[in-house]
Parts: sequence; C-alpha cells; structure tokens
Amino acid sequence: MYVLVFREARHLLCWDMPEQGGRTSLVQYLSGGRRALARGVPGLAMAAALAIATPAYGQINFYTQGFFTSGTATCNSMSPIIGAPQDATCTVLGFTLAYTAAPLNPGPISSGSVISLGQLRLTGTGSLSVPPPTINFTVLVRQTAPTSGSGTFMGLVSGNVATDGPNGDFSSLKWIPNSVINVQTSIYQLIFDNVGPAAGVGLGIPINQTRGINALVTTVPEPASVVLLAGGLAAVAMLTRRNRKQLRRGA
Repeated sequence: MYVLVFREARHLLCWDMPEQGGRTSLVQYLSGGRRALARGVPGLAMAAALAIATPAYGQINFYTQGFFTSGTATCNSMSPIIGAPQDATCTVLGFTLAYTAAPLNPGPISSGSVISLGQLRLTGTGSLSVPPPTINFTVLVRQTAPTSGSGTFMGLVSGNVATDGPNGDFSSLKWIPNSVINVQTSIYQLIFDNVGPAAGVGLGIPINQTRGINALVTTVPEPASVVLLAGGLAAVAMLTRRNRKQLRRGA
C-alpha cells in the first residue's frame, strides 16, 4: 500500500511502504538507481508492446446503400455507386416503402457494437397484398475500416397491409434477408425480431412508422496484428529475464 504523506518540506512526497520496512521518500526511492529502473522496465516494455499492437482491427466504419428490384417500374432503384450512402424507394398501389441509408460514422466503431444499417418507413392508405417474390430489397454495406470491402443483406418483402380495416392500421409486411455477412475480417449479424410476423426470420415493417435495421458487428485481428503482439510479448519476456539477472548481480 502506498500512502502519500505531506509534512515538512524535506519530507515532501513520502509514502508508507510496509513491505520495505517503513516510510520512504522520493529521493530514497530514486536512489535505488538501477534496481528501481530494472523493476520498471518490464512494465514499460509491456505497455509499449500493447500500444504497438493496439487492435486497429477493432475500429470499424462503413456506410450503406439500398435498392429495390421488382417487376413494377416504380419499385426499381438505381444501381449503387461506390462513394456515398444511397437511399431507395418502392411505390406500389398507393403505398411507399422508403429506405434511408446509414452514413459514414463520424468516428470509428468498436468491435462488438450494435449499429444501425439504416431505416425503413412504410406509408400509404388503403389495402395491399404483396406475395413473394414480388419485391426484393437489398442493403449493401460498404466498409471503409479496418479494411475496405462490401457485403449484402438481400431478401424478399412480402405480406399484407391495410389502413381501412375495422381494427385500424394493420401490417404483416416483412423483409426476410440472410442474417450474416462477412466483410474482410468483420462480421455483420442482423438483429431479427423476437415477435410478430417476422419473428426469428427477419424484420417486420409496420405501417406509418419508422423501422430501424440494426446489426451486431464484430471483427477479428488480422494475422499481422497477432504476429506483432506475439513479438512484443516475447520482447517483454526477454527484458524481464535480463533485468532479473541484473538485480541478482546487484544484490
């Protein structure tokens, strides 16, 4: 235990070190010279090794692009162009399903975070039945860090929508895409619904409400990062052995 004691000026910066037999001043401690330095070197080396091998692979960034494909002209989107987020809309018989893309994040995202891949919003009035495979919707994830690459969540949109029924607004519309994509060393896993028409298989799309598309993103270290960390730890072990020998000689 180290307890700072502020008394007279000559004893400024003293602390209790019971394991070394009492009170020690800063001057006395530093007078240990080589021994104090030798004790500190392994810890400094460890810190340096970890700093060098800081997992840059754990810092992720991306943006998204969406597009619809359908036999209906008003439900087809432009092919995405690399470089910027892209929204998309699909309009069929008085209903519009709009996708708002996720922009590039202002700062890096840590591995293990829950992220937004954009939002869906269904609006309109009347009633509509969308049997599969009428509409297909795709979210393209464009990753910019830690390495660049892309992956797609793709699936059919199907179900029924009504705003003029006896029970008010109703929607069983759902998007059923693949649940996981791999982009280089990153893994994006969609968070599916637990209840409702898309429970366990996708995302339900309510009427006249915004529906978020969320995912869990994780990344694994590249082989080069693992080698760098192993090299740093090996250097720490070597320094520790050498400094123990120096301590024994100086004892």
